[in-house]
Amino acid sequence: MKPELELTTLVRRVKRKRWILTVLVALGVSLVMLVGGYQLVQQLTRRDSNHRSDYLWTIAEIKAPNILANDHYLVNPTAFGGQVLSHRYKRIAGQSIAWSPAVANYALRGSTSPVVDQTTRGPRGGLYDVETQQKIPEFFNQHLTTKEKRTQAIVETQELAQVVRTRRMVGEVALTFKRPMTYREIRQQLPAGLTAAWFWIGLPQGAVTLDNDFLGVQSRDAADEVTGRLTARQYREFRQKLTTAAHRYPRELTINDFSLFRYGGQYAQRYRSLATAEFAGVIVTGTSAAFKKLGTPRWVAASSAGVVVPQAPVTPTLPK
Repeated sequence: MKPELELTTLVRRVKRKRWILTVLVALGVSLVMLVGGYQLVQQLTRRDSNHRSDYLWTIAEIKAPNILANDHYLVNPTAFGGQVLSHRYKRIAGQSIAWSPAVANYALRGSTSPVVDQTTRGPRGGLYDVETQQKIPEFFNQHLTTKEKRTQAIVETQELAQVVRTRRMVGEVALTFKRPMTYREIRQQLPAGLTAAWFWIGLPQGAVTLDNDFLGVQSRDAADEVTGRLTARQYREFRQKLTTAAHRYPRELTINDFSLFRYGGQYAQRYRSLATAEFAGVIVTGTSAAFKKLGTPRWVAASSAGVVVPQAPVTPTLPK
């Protein structure tokens, strides 16, 4: 009986070892799968966050009417997604004006609503920034027919005179031209004291007008100071960014088969130099006194005021 008992004990020990080994192997495989799955999730979300980050940089360069960005980072990160955020501001007649941040969602499988809308229509019309409640300057497509404007409920505004009547204020106004103008023509038309801050490339005939979805180029230097001037190099870089956006984001901002970025790519192909480029409008900034010099010019088809705030007093420089 003793040999049989020893054999039974040996069999039990072998089974026990096999079960322990099986459990350890299963735990090891589960751990590897868990770590590998987590890394895969992180890789997929990182890819979408990079994609959305690149998109925010793109709109900061070509689709930010007189808006500047000063940072760019991830917020509210989780294993399955988060947000990319960029704080923004405006520079008007030497004054910095806070603006709502640009926010884009990213997710494991890609966000279905990647960009968070930061604009709203006021009760009496006009477009406003959600966070700051500052008015947004708007442009108007001069290629639309009267019927198309009526169908889209578009009412062109004439708000330049309101800004002209102000005192001790600084502001921005979007001027829509009656006909496209070159950079040189725009500079010749503006009086001293007014800064051409942002040049709008316009919209084609029949294109649906999108709220604040305008493409254009900012006049600024390396320190992000608005200068009112464009250089040939700045325009070349702008054309390259339009072309890149047309290839990377042909489906973004598309309504009724009209793609805003694809149109930007077509514009870049048509106007290859700053000397020949034509603009449909411009955002000008300045003081009340400077706007009085402009008056109500005949070459302006519509005007839309944006931020208009009291002029900050000049702070004297104290001697050291």
